[in-house]
Amino acid sequence: MTQIFAQEQEEASGERLLWPWLEEACGRGRMDRAWVKHPGFRALYVRYIPERHVVGYGRIAPVLDLASMEVESPRRGTLRCLVGDLREAYPSLALYVESVSDVKGLGRGLVRMGFREVNRIGDISANYLWRLP
Repeated sequence: MTQIFAQEQEEASGERLLWPWLEEACGRGRMDRAWVKHPGFRALYVRYIPERHVVGYGRIAPVLDLASMEVESPRRGTLRCLVGDLREAYPSLALYVESVSDVKGLGRGLVRMGFREVNRIGDISANYLWRLP
């Protein structure tokens, strides 16, 4: 999707779209967060964090935190497509998926995509990080 088309869509709908929001957040270089719209997602809450401490990795910068999400059609590759697009468009941006309670399902899928489990909270949930080696 071209940036101009995305901006026109956002202005017409009055809702924040992921790509224009992310470009603005990266440009400002300070923490920002928003509920954004993106194809295939019923809900998507993201945070841009200029620098984040991750146990075992130290300080990671910059980071896009996928903090809360709900897809319209589970198990159809919606998150995989988003992660692929983010890696292509922002190769230096680390991705952090927060508080995954379905460690056996979604957690395993994230590991298959190249994420690493970090900052586990007992048996309650886990967080996952993808970044350049």
